[in-house]
Amino acid sequence: MKKFSSDFILAIILAILIVVMIIVIIVKKDDKNIQVSNNNNIVENLSQNTEKTETKIDNSAEEKRKSMTEGSLICKIDNQTILAQGQDIYTIDEQNKQKNKIATLEIAISKMYFDGQNIYCIPEYNQGTGIYKTDLQGNTKKIYTGITLQIWLTDNDIYYVNQIGYDTINRNPQGTLNKMDKDGNNIVQIANSIKNYFYIQGDKIYYTTQTRQMYQINSDGTNPVLLADGRKFPLGIQGKYLIYIDYANQEMTNLFNTETAEDKSIGIAGNVKQFLGKTYITVTTTSDNLEQTYTIKQLNEETGETEDIYTSKEIGTNIAFINEKQIYYVKQDGTIGIINRETQQEEQNEEIKNAQYFISNKAYKFDSQTAKLEIIDLSTNQKEEI
Repeated sequence: MKKFSSDFILAIILAILIVVMIIVIIVKKDDKNIQVSNNNNIVENLSQNTEKTETKIDNSAEEKRKSMTEGSLICKIDNQTILAQGQDIYTIDEQNKQKNKIATLEIAISKMYFDGQNIYCIPEYNQGTGIYKTDLQGNTKKIYTGITLQIWLTDNDIYYVNQIGYDTINRNPQGTLNKMDKDGNNIVQIANSIKNYFYIQGDKIYYTTQTRQMYQINSDGTNPVLLADGRKFPLGIQGKYLIYIDYANQEMTNLFNTETAEDKSIGIAGNVKQFLGKTYITVTTTSDNLEQTYTIKQLNEETGETEDIYTSKEIGTNIAFINEKQIYYVKQDGTIGIINRETQQEEQNEEIKNAQYFISNKAYKFDSQTAKLEIIDLSTNQKEEI
C-alpha cells in the first residue's frame, strides 16, 4: 500500500512536470511568432515610409521641373510657392502660412518660371516685350528686350525663342532658338528658324524647323541630327520616348524611341502632360459624323506601352491634374470637373469647382479682390487660407 502511494505521487509529479514543459514550449513559440510578426510590421512600416519618402522626392523634382520649364502662373520649389496675378508677383510660404506681394511689373504676366532663387516672367504676344527677372526680395530687371513666347530654365542658362513673326493660327513660338546666362548676357544661337515649342532633356534639345523637319541637337548647339521629315512636331520627351504629332499623316500622335528609332502611332491630335511622376497623353478619335471622343492614356516610359485610363466625349484635352484616384479637367464654362478613375463616374466637389491652379497634389484658388489664397489638399480635401 505504501509503495502504491509512492508510485502514484511520483506519477502525479511527472505529469505536472510534463505539463509545465509543454506550457514553456508554447510560450516560447508564441514569443517567437510575436517577435517575427513585430519584425514584419517594422519592415512593412519602413517600406511604407520609404515609399512616402520616394513619393515626396518625386513630387519635389516634378514641381521644380514644371516651375523651370512649363511656364505657369503658379510655381513651387521646396516650401516656396510663387504666384503671379496680373502684374503682381506674390511669394507664398505654405509651411508658415505667409503671403507677401514682392513686385509689380510693367507688364501683365502671361507665363512665369522659377528656379528657386529668381522669377522670370514674359508677357502675352503684342502686349509687351522682354523677359523680366525678379529676385525673392522683389528687385526686378528687364534682362531681354525682344519678344519670346517660350523660355526654359536650366541651372545656369535660359533657353528661349527669339520670336520672328507670329503664327496667328496656332499662337506658337517661331524664330531662332538661343540661350543666355541668367543675367541676359552671353547670348549663343542654338538653331535657326524653329517652329513650335522645343523640349530639353539632359544635354539634348528636340525641335522642328520652319521647313517642318524634326531635329535633335546638343544643348550647346553642336551635332544637329535629323530625326524625321514631313510636318512632324514634338509634343514632349519622356525618358527615351519622343512624343510628336504628324500633321502629314492625319495628325497622328507617335512615340519615337530615341535609342532604337522605333516609331509607332498611338492616336490622333495628342496632348502630353505629366502629373506625380507619370506621363499622360490625351488623343482624339473622330467618328463619321465628326463627333470627337477623347482618350487619356498613361505611358509606361520603360516599355513604350500605353494604357487607356479614361474615354469621354466631354472631357477634351484641357486636363488640369491627374492623381491615382481622380482626373481633374476644365469644363467649357471654366469650372473644374472631376472623374473617379475607379468608378469612371463624375464626382462633385464644390471646394474644387472654381480652382484656378494645380501643382503637386493641391488645388489653388486666388481672390484678386481680397488677395486671399485658398489651398485644398486633393487627398484629404483639407482647406487652408493664406
